Amino acid sequence: MALTAAMLLQYFQATAEFFYIDELNLPPSHYALAIGIFAIWSAINDPLAGYFMDRTRTRWGRRFPWIIASIIPLCVSYYLIWAPPSSFQSTNNRLLVWLIIVLLIFDLSYTFVVLGWASLFPELYTTIEERSNVLGIRQVFAFLAFIVALVIAPSIVEDENIPSYKTFGLVIVSIALVNMILSLPGIRVHKHQIEEVSDESFRVNLRIIKQNKSFRIYLFLNLIVFFAYGQFLSMIPFYRKVVLGQDAIFQRNFFLLGALFTPFAIVFWVSLSKIKDPTYIFKVGSLCAIAALPFLWIVTDPIYAAIFLGIAGFGLGGLLFIVDLLLADVIDQDYLSSGLRREGVFFGFNGFFIRFAILIQSLALWFVTKFIGFDPSANDIDTGTITSIKLQLTFFPLISLIIAVLLVHYKYDLKGDLLLAQREEIAAPGSIRTYESKGLN
Repeated sequence: MALTAAMLLQYFQATAEFFYIDELNLPPSHYALAIGIFAIWSAINDPLAGYFMDRTRTRWGRRFPWIIASIIPLCVSYYLIWAPPSSFQSTNNRLLVWLIIVLLIFDLSYTFVVLGWASLFPELYTTIEERSNVLGIRQVFAFLAFIVALVIAPSIVEDENIPSYKTFGLVIVSIALVNMILSLPGIRVHKHQIEEVSDESFRVNLRIIKQNKSFRIYLFLNLIVFFAYGQFLSMIPFYRKVVLGQDAIFQRNFFLLGALFTPFAIVFWVSLSKIKDPTYIFKVGSLCAIAALPFLWIVTDPIYAAIFLGIAGFGLGGLLFIVDLLLADVIDQDYLSSGLRREGVFFGFNGFFIRFAILIQSLALWFVTKFIGFDPSANDIDTGTITSIKLQLTFFPLISLIIAVLLVHYKYDLKGDLLLAQREEIAAPGSIRTYESKGLN
């Protein structure tokens, strides 16, 4: 399931904005509006989905029925993102309506599938050794998703070739469908999972989350990570075409080189997670990206640009790796204090907060469009468009990551001796049930 979750999201983040603005000529303000509505809708349905799944009791577990019911809507809606009918492409308003509708359906189904799967991670894996190993395996699947979404895609999808986007949409949906079907036996959790769920009301769960300082800080950290990564990934097609003057082949070759390096990055981050505090890894990943991003404003040579893009991507990849481990520690803290398994609630509220990253991205796009200018599809590119691309690629992620480093260093408490003592308590015999099913991938 890790392949589907990462593949669909990465390709959307890397391509959707470019597809609708540059290829279909949807005004940036319209696209920003659609993404804003999408983010608000997602922020509403994520915590509710987590709440309902935690209260579900069936012979197949809490989450399995929701996942099954959402697979087909997920595949169909994702394909339709890349296949708007010509009648809807005829006017900007029609295309806007189409985009909003398919995004809302996609997000709801994606929430139930991915949230249901992700919530199993802290339930089934309780030690740092297990969690680091499983995260490493998930990184392998994320690596395969990277290959499909960012390396293979530019070999099929061509600039100014609208049908090629539709073709690859069918390809990526087919891969996702097969992966989800093959993952179903592994994510089915047995009756043990039902016994420790929370029966508290949604309002009570909301109050408990608000009182959990570690979780509140984590939410801000994860928001920053997803905002920085989303900005970075979505601007790469504009950056290579407008700023560097390169075609899609450059993008494919860049991600191909990144793919060759990724296995070493996975080994590095997994190994580091076994000997260092997650907050240390968070700082290392952030500082790598912080060091590289300013150079992308300056350089114009494609080779140097690729080097600094790679360094920034390496750092952001470390952040994406470690956020799940941070959240698992927060959930363990809640379990030790409450005696209840509330993974769905935590992941639901986490999903709610992450969606604000998408909303902030849409506001950033609206800001640069209104006050600086952003028209990458124009024949004559002005300095305003170039400045807007650089702001979104470098400056916005840079400032947000600096805030994240300060936040994790000065405000986040679940680290050091406190975290070590918690992990020892969690690992103690009888602390958490051993589940029969341990298939997350």
